[in-house]
Amino acid sequence: MKWLWDASLEFFGWNEQPNTQNRNSFYTTAEELLSENLNHVALLVTGSLSGMGQHTATLLQQHGATIFHFVKNAPKDSNNQTEYFIEMDLANLSSIKQAVECFNENYSHLLQQLHPLVLCNAAVMVPPKLVYTKDGFESQMGINYFGHFSWIMQLLPILNQSYLCKSNPIQNIRIVIVSSVAHRFCHFSPLDLQDLHWNRRNYYFGINYFFAYCQSKFALALFAKELSHQLETLPYFRIYCVHPGVVKTKLGSEAMIHPLFYCLMHPFSKTVAQGAATMVYCLTSKEIEHQTGKYYSNCCEQEFDTLVQQNASLSNQLWNQSLQETNTKWFIV
Repeated sequence: MKWLWDASLEFFGWNEQPNTQNRNSFYTTAEELLSENLNHVALLVTGSLSGMGQHTATLLQQHGATIFHFVKNAPKDSNNQTEYFIEMDLANLSSIKQAVECFNENYSHLLQQLHPLVLCNAAVMVPPKLVYTKDGFESQMGINYFGHFSWIMQLLPILNQSYLCKSNPIQNIRIVIVSSVAHRFCHFSPLDLQDLHWNRRNYYFGINYFFAYCQSKFALALFAKELSHQLETLPYFRIYCVHPGVVKTKLGSEAMIHPLFYCLMHPFSKTVAQGAATMVYCLTSKEIEHQTGKYYSNCCEQEFDTLVQQNASLSNQLWNQSLQETNTKWFIV
């Protein structure tokens, strides 16, 4: 049961590692981590109209970054030349493809002057009933994992080309994938590659609906690990996996979870600014600029669960299955 002990330590912030800034990292806010000018940065982000994604995007924009919001029900672009909205529904593979094509046609030229950062942030948590995406994916696995997998696979050639076109690139391309400490709960309910979308298993038995969420976050952790491995030949890509904490946001507000859970967790929950801190840390910190394929919470490097660390075969199987199910191709030949 070591995994449960590790999950408890991580949840309460008791496993923090020393950092060079001597921060109390469980309570560190995103604002405390940023002081530099980011007018050379472009942030491509999902789930940025509310919660931690919005907080992160707003903060980076205040420091000079240009923001590209890939969001569902996108508002019209304003006259602000540092903020652009691109319509994208992570529950629809066609929408993701159209969004990336729109970005490539209309905005990718801006990456010649800007350094891209990518944040996979959007998520759904335990919807009140079993819902399938347009492509037949269980909604949590479809939006949290497959949607972001498809988005990243299609963005990578654009990001790679933008780097190669620079005469003197000075920074790595960072991709931050928001997973969760919930990935550790796959010890209770392992990822089933033969039934990722709950067509065979009973979604409503026990708390399987919660385990479906955990499995989507486990898949994201495997994705981060495998993506860093697949990109070894392109060392200017840096992949980071993040657990932001249990944060007071709208995520899970309609979840099929007993209200008592939220009452019990409230004293241990973070504010949005505190939850965004580890994401901002992985996007911008020079302390970890040479790291890749690592897992972070409370602004510190932590260990992936052993199911992620010791499951290269499962990681590779999920990778290949995801390419097939999303009808995407790996851009490195």
